[in-house]
Amino acid sequence: MPAETPTQIQELLTLLRTIHSVMQYVRCSPFLKLLACMMVDTIGFASFLLPGLGEMADIGWAPLHGYFLFFMFGLQIGVLGFLEEILPGMDFIPSASLAWAAENLDWPVLEVVRQATGVPLRTSAS
Repeated sequence: MPAETPTQIQELLTLLRTIHSVMQYVRCSPFLKLLACMMVDTIGFASFLLPGLGEMADIGWAPLHGYFLFFMFGLQIGVLGFLEEILPGMDFIPSASLAWAAENLDWPVLEVVRQATGVPLRTSAS
């Protein structure tokens, strides 16, 4: 495999900076954050479409899923999301959407989710 050129490395760094900027923007908007969470959960759930092979795809997806949750909501839910994706048969749990609901909806039933995930309820000033 040929070595990467400095131009390719610069392009990769530019792409990563752009992705980071977009993620920061999404993190500040509850609506965009909900859309991103639903998309992430859909990708995670898609492994059920390919029994056996889908679980192999989770090996690559689990770290990305965990990092997304960590970046958007915090460390505890990031670790839980990683485990949810890496453990076989657990992909049906919509961890990103549950984290969003725990953060944005002041429903008593979600207090259990907030305590389990470490995701705080967003105050109106946030």
